[in-house]
Amino acid sequence: MRANAANTSGLALNVGFLLNENIGHKSLFTVDEAAPSLDPELQLSRLAGSVQLTRTPQGLYAAGRLHAGHTAECVRCLAPVPVTLEADIAELYSLASSADADTEFTISDSALLDLAPLVRELLVLDKPAHPLCRAECKGLCAQCGTNLNEAACTCSAETLDPRLAPLSRLKTKED
Repeated sequence: MRANAANTSGLALNVGFLLNENIGHKSLFTVDEAAPSLDPELQLSRLAGSVQLTRTPQGLYAAGRLHAGHTAECVRCLAPVPVTLEADIAELYSLASSADADTEFTISDSALLDLAPLVRELLVLDKPAHPLCRAECKGLCAQCGTNLNEAACTCSAETLDPRLAPLSRLKTKED
């Protein structure tokens, strides 16, 4: 992969040679990074895949698929859950000097195309909303915090929220 040494993510591609090619010319870039730093809140173990850049009249069209390893937390028991995030790339990068550049993503005047903002956005959107360590996860005890997958707790199951205590007295008067 051709990359700019100043970019810590390694996703800044020097595409000057491709901008000098005819419309329709394609070039394939492979990505394989051990621990890319795209966002402090998005810790990735590996980012791999490929991106094909095609020369268009407006700039370069990027198409490809990247996948990354990520560790999420189970929403019930807070155990680490390994997940694979995927980024399906299909974006037009316009030339920065182009007057009709109406896209969000541009190629700098120094012929660098930085995939990092797009890849970060796609990977964040692919994060699972409610990751589970397993479907039958029992979670944590709400009172003592014991992981119910590993041990049973001794908490009373009949504890009542103090805010609901007046309602419980109403119920006992009717009985």
